[in-house]
Amino acid sequence: MSAAQAALDSVSRVLLESHINTCVIERLKQDDPDIMKEFLTNFSKITK
Repeated sequence: MSAAQAALDSVSRVLLESHINTCVIERLKQDDPDIMKEFLTNFSKITK
């Protein structure tokens, strides 16, 4: 069971990194005022 959880955690990290490198950075460059709140909400969900 712990191996499956470790695999899921790894996938979550990869997805988060991809999201940061694409969506988050782009929206920060555009001075989107909502991106940090959205990012932190999603980060909290992923890292529980």
